Amino acid sequence: MSELLSGNITFAGLGSGTDFNQIVEGLLKVEQRRIIQLENQKSIYEEKITEFQNLNTKLLSLKTSMEGMDSIGEFLVKNAVSSSDTVATATADSDASEGSYTLTVSQLAKGEVELGNTSVSDPNSSLTASAAVFSFSYGTASPTQFDIDVPADTTLTTLAALINKAPGNNSVRAEVLQVAGGDYRLKLSGLDLGQDNTISIAAATTLTGFTAADFTQKQGAQSALFNIDGIDRSRDTNSVDNAVAGLTLT
Repeated sequence: MSELLSGNITFAGLGSGTDFNQIVEGLLKVEQRRIIQLENQKSIYEEKITEFQNLNTKLLSLKTSMEGMDSIGEFLVKNAVSSSDTVATATADSDASEGSYTLTVSQLAKGEVELGNTSVSDPNSSLTASAAVFSFSYGTASPTQFDIDVPADTTLTTLAALINKAPGNNSVRAEVLQVAGGDYRLKLSGLDLGQDNTISIAAATTLTGFTAADFTQKQGAQSALFNIDGIDRSRDTNSVDNAVAGLTLT
């Protein structure tokens, strides 16, 4: 043996002069070629996956576009023209028939607005020294009443928050309105349009300065009134899609 090291063993030759290091290195190079081939194949497959993903994205986009043209109505695009956009605008769908209509608008649909007469100079100052109740109802045909407990030392800001957070109240929005410098009041706005969506301060109210007599109606709840070709109509919205077949009037 021409060379033998302890710990890091190297076989440079075993008497016959054979260079085992060179043989091992040669075998490693052969195996390394296989690894390189596999890595190249992996790279090719990764490129194919990327291309398939791009193709899938484009096919989904094409599917979405085709879904917008999968009915006769989507091919038959129709237009509606208003002679006075200040009165109404109109859009047509495939069900609209060719023709002309005469529209007269008498009034627009509105939500009710109530403004408190009680003015405070500081919306964060106390309104009452003792606990009280603020009560109001919403609606005409089947009114819903809300009785709100108002703790002592409640401010105008807090009162508005209590009204807005009242369980089940999705219809009336309360806010502190600054009418002028040092003049803050409670404003109640109905969130629904139409004549049946009224706001009434109920008799159960015990909060001084906020009874029914302490509010002024600034805008009454009302429905839209209009006439089409001599026929009177009424709707609780200003966007009407069921007055003329295939037309939406705003």
